[in-house]
Amino acid sequence: MVVKHLIRNLTAFCFVIFISLSAYSKNPNRHLRFININTEHGLPHNRIYDFTQDKLGFVWAATEEGVVRIHKKGVWILTDDHSYVPTGRTKRIATLENGDIVFDIMNRGFYKYDYSLDTVTKYFHLQKEFLNLKIDHVSEISIAENHIFLATPKGLFSYDLNSQEKGNRLKLVLDTPSLFIENLPDGGWVIGHYDLYYKKGNNTPVHITPLIKKLGNKDFRIGPIVASTYDQNSNKIYLTGKKGTFELDLDTYEMKIISQNQPTVLCFDTALDLNGKLYTCSNDGLEIYDIKNEDFTIIKKNPERGLVTDVFHKAFVDTMGNIWISTWNFGIMFLDNQSNKFQTILSGNDDKCFQSEFVEGIEFLNKKLYINASKGELYEYDIKKDILEMLPLDGHLINGNIFLIKKIDESKLLLSGRRITTIYDVKKRKVLKEFFFTGRFLLNAFKENDETTWLLSWGKMGKLNNNTLEVTYPKLDFEFNLPLNCMARLSKDELLIGTDKGLLKFRSATGEVSKILPSDSLLSKVMINYLSVHNETIYACTKNNGLLRINAKNGQYSKVHKCANTPFNTTDNIQIDSNGNLWVSGENGIFRYAPETEETLTFSKDDGLMSNIFQSRSGMTDADGNIYFGGWKGITFFHPDSILETKIEHPKTFITEFTSYNTSTEQYEQIDDGPIINTDVINLPTTNRRFNISFASANYNYSNKIMYRYKLEGFDYDWHRTNDFEITYKNVRPGKYTFHVTTQNADGSWSDSIKKIKIQIAKPWWASTWSISGFILLGIFAIRLLIFWRTKSLEKSKRTLQRIVEKRTKEINHKKEELEVQYRTIQMQAEELQTYNDSLEEMVNARTNDLKLKNQILEDHAFFNSHMLRKPVSNILGLIQLFDLRPDDISKREIFDTLKVSARNLDGYIRKIQEMLRNERKN
Repeated sequence: MVVKHLIRNLTAFCFVIFISLSAYSKNPNRHLRFININTEHGLPHNRIYDFTQDKLGFVWAATEEGVVRIHKKGVWILTDDHSYVPTGRTKRIATLENGDIVFDIMNRGFYKYDYSLDTVTKYFHLQKEFLNLKIDHVSEISIAENHIFLATPKGLFSYDLNSQEKGNRLKLVLDTPSLFIENLPDGGWVIGHYDLYYKKGNNTPVHITPLIKKLGNKDFRIGPIVASTYDQNSNKIYLTGKKGTFELDLDTYEMKIISQNQPTVLCFDTALDLNGKLYTCSNDGLEIYDIKNEDFTIIKKNPERGLVTDVFHKAFVDTMGNIWISTWNFGIMFLDNQSNKFQTILSGNDDKCFQSEFVEGIEFLNKKLYINASKGELYEYDIKKDILEMLPLDGHLINGNIFLIKKIDESKLLLSGRRITTIYDVKKRKVLKEFFFTGRFLLNAFKENDETTWLLSWGKMGKLNNNTLEVTYPKLDFEFNLPLNCMARLSKDELLIGTDKGLLKFRSATGEVSKILPSDSLLSKVMINYLSVHNETIYACTKNNGLLRINAKNGQYSKVHKCANTPFNTTDNIQIDSNGNLWVSGENGIFRYAPETEETLTFSKDDGLMSNIFQSRSGMTDADGNIYFGGWKGITFFHPDSILETKIEHPKTFITEFTSYNTSTEQYEQIDDGPIINTDVINLPTTNRRFNISFASANYNYSNKIMYRYKLEGFDYDWHRTNDFEITYKNVRPGKYTFHVTTQNADGSWSDSIKKIKIQIAKPWWASTWSISGFILLGIFAIRLLIFWRTKSLEKSKRTLQRIVEKRTKEINHKKEELEVQYRTIQMQAEELQTYNDSLEEMVNARTNDLKLKNQILEDHAFFNSHMLRKPVSNILGLIQLFDLRPDDISKREIFDTLKVSARNLDGYIRKIQEMLRNERKN
């Protein structure tokens, strides 16, 4: 009997494992990407116990070292701004009906954070209230009908928030051990551990464990249960514990096994998202159960997808449908409900994937995907069954490379190797025909109609008509080896060809090729990777010139600009959805372009793409509208309508922090006008003219795409955009300002709700109204004093000037009299001069005659005197000569005596001359 029982349990166990593994193999949940939040992002500790969401939409987490509020780019630690709150292990946290936060600090009691007052107060201490029960911890907190319900190993307690009796607020509701509590919409609840109790509305709690009808394995025990979640649509509750996860119908009490754990596996928590998926945390991976499709998946550690551990502790779903998973020692894992609409299949990191890391091309035939990989493999992938099969090529395609895959009809594929081009029948799994088209592989192929497919290579085109190949050389007026990269239909008779040097127009009937614009145009120089024509507009993917939009009628073109600061200088492939939007793959991921509004929206690896690198020949849209892009690390596919399909209401934007810099103390200061979230006016001293403003929006969908728009009215002339959550203003003059900030969602729409906060910077004392009034009065007094002093000074100056004028006047009169006397004297002298001038000629004549007479007398005297003087001089000279001739003394004596006589005569003559001259002078 025991053996039979063991065999039956083992069979059931193996069946569950088989179902689980089968579901795992085909469920795309294994490709989910998580965002990690840990101590590097500001968490005080990586051990997380619980989550809740406040009235503003922010998610709070209970950690090993306190409570935190999670923003877009970081966390706010409660104890940082409220140092009086004790830090410690906070295992449970919940949001009250009025929006306040209540949390349990182990061995210290329950505390409440009041949003309106920004204060923390102590509520009660459960252990001190019931000392005899020796309650060491609270398993779960639940809020309903103004009561806090506390599930503990000693029973279920309630704390009445409205009761005025402080000592009688806490009551024991049910003395059965409770590790979980699940509140129901009708005011009832379900609690339990090994035994389950169900309270429906205001009825008395019922022990429902004996009433449960077990499906599948009737002898299976469900306990112990540690967590639950409720599905209001079906009135079912999902329970998880050591034995596994179960679905309990509260109407029929029928219980179904969803997953059955191995003895070493423990389940800790479960949560139900908005899409009907049940997330169960265990110590051996994260279990995901799709209730509608009954698909079960287990995802385990995968660092590339953000799964940093296999041990998950707590699951929480916010109002936007995002999943928050806590780990034991690795922080928080966040699953963006929107960004994971992108799915990746055949990833190079998957155990079931192909060996190559790069997808060269993809095609879709008969609801199956055909992939050619970089190492020359050809794969068939059944999407529905999730079966991957490598197709046999039987030695075809020389060197084992496949560079191109194109659909010919519903059963045939065109494959291009390095030298050989083949037609492959996917049903018969064999090559039907081979062509030696060129010395190189095909660059691309274009299916013109059901019968004709054009092959493109270097300077050559091939026309494949009913499996017959015709090689044609386009009539080109430029280099022969020009690569022909892609082709698209422009009209019934014309095709477009994209080359390495621009865009060409090709007439298939005549084989004529012409350039769409003159040779000096960009369209005659740019390298074109892919072409698509939509509503008489040509869209060209180019290298280094982004996406070009070309008017098919006149050839005018423009560039589609970048979005969200993400450049797409090189674009590879275009797929058009049913709404007319273009989905373009490029060098930095994928972007959506709406031609009517010209809005662009980018998606990258951060949004769920497996890679940001794609291949120009690897893109397609299937019959159901799913878009596939192949490239590095596999294939990314999605349905366009699922991306941002739910128009999420714009959450409000909040000011989360405001600090100002005091130039006097050279320190940053927090405001003291109350909690910043509830503050409408901020008053700053005149020394704080530099301040930082932090803001956040409780929107966790595509959080890396959320943009903010802000303006400081009175300082900024226009709005500014940023994807940061903090801005700084410097050198703001004293005055009144209003700061405006709003949020832009990932879909590009701006919220109509604008957060405003007034900022008043006090003027310095000398710029106050009283100071200015005093300065004005002082100025008036100073001006009047100056006028008075100036008047007195002018009067004094006037008197002084008068005295000077009088003195100067007297001096002038005296000078005038002197001048008059001098004038008369001069006048008399002038008359005398005139009289003298009149007699001057006569005087000159008289003097002239007198001078002539005197000259004559002088001449006579001179002649006479010279004659008279000549005689004694001659005598003297003769005596001297005689004196030399006679040497005797007697003769010399005589001569000497005679010489004396001559000398006296000479002296006498000279005296006479002098006397005559004196007389002459007198005359």
